[in-house]
Amino acid sequence: MMNIGKGSNSWLGIFLRGLSMGIAEVIPGVSGGTIAFISGIYERLLNAIQSFDLWIFRSLFKKGGIKEIWDRVDGAFILTLVGGMASGLLFGVLVISHFLEEYPPVIWGLFFGLISASAIWIARSVPKWDAMTITYFLAGTLLALLITNLSPAEGNTAWWYILISGCIAICALILPGISGSFMLLLLGLYTVVIPAVKTVITDFSMQALSILVFFAIGCLIGLLTFAKLLSWMFKTYHRQTLAAMTGFVVGSLWKIWPWRTPRIWFDKVQNQLVRGIWDPSVSIHEVRVIKEVNVLPSDYAGNPYLLATCLAVITGITLVFLLGRLDKKGL
Repeated sequence: MMNIGKGSNSWLGIFLRGLSMGIAEVIPGVSGGTIAFISGIYERLLNAIQSFDLWIFRSLFKKGGIKEIWDRVDGAFILTLVGGMASGLLFGVLVISHFLEEYPPVIWGLFFGLISASAIWIARSVPKWDAMTITYFLAGTLLALLITNLSPAEGNTAWWYILISGCIAICALILPGISGSFMLLLLGLYTVVIPAVKTVITDFSMQALSILVFFAIGCLIGLLTFAKLLSWMFKTYHRQTLAAMTGFVVGSLWKIWPWRTPRIWFDKVQNQLVRGIWDPSVSIHEVRVIKEVNVLPSDYAGNPYLLATCLAVITGITLVFLLGRLDKKGL
């Protein structure tokens, strides 16, 4: 099997991991960072991201500088991973999102099983569990629970708020257990950034473009600084960081329980935020669900697909161990 440079993973293994990460990012509440973590490329990804610094610009015009930059940033790895993520995003938008709208408990059950097994897989990688690591685990769990139960803020188009929100959203993208799209909803920017993208494409507007520019700057700042911080934490406090990451993943399970009833949603037709008791007659295609409450299958507003959902949970658990075997085999 062809090797792809630093580490022992092949190009096919990296592409498959990127594919899985891309699919995960389509699902609100599911983090691509979790997939990177359980498939054994998380620290490699952090090291590659934090390699993008001022040294690159100084080396750009040196003789042989391009090759040095390519080697420093783990170029083959990043290129293959991004290609896989782009393919996964496309597949997720065209296929997974359709099934999520038509059979939500089943798709959520798949990811619930995947994330549940992920927590066990990550916990097994902690070298030693003692009072300190348990404390970090509980802190991570509590923080994830607090974040996933926050109520969404009102949208704000001030440049400083958009920039800060970009920093936070991109940090959530690479943090296991927390979804970047979910953070956008909490910050009140989902209905600001997404329409801005559409406006720039269909009906160019300087105001919409300025929103995207400040958001992109925030994402770049957040990505580079947060990746450096996490990379340093892994090197300096490896055991404690792993324990906190495990807690993050466990805490995020609350957000992806298969049977949930909407309590706050954005009405696309009326262009307004709605709070109240969900009316099952409302088309899910006309709303963007923002906050939900977990219920038992018997209390679910709609078909709970109990058998199919249970099978999906088992499938998700199986996929985690298959991803783990990819890492052990060097794929």
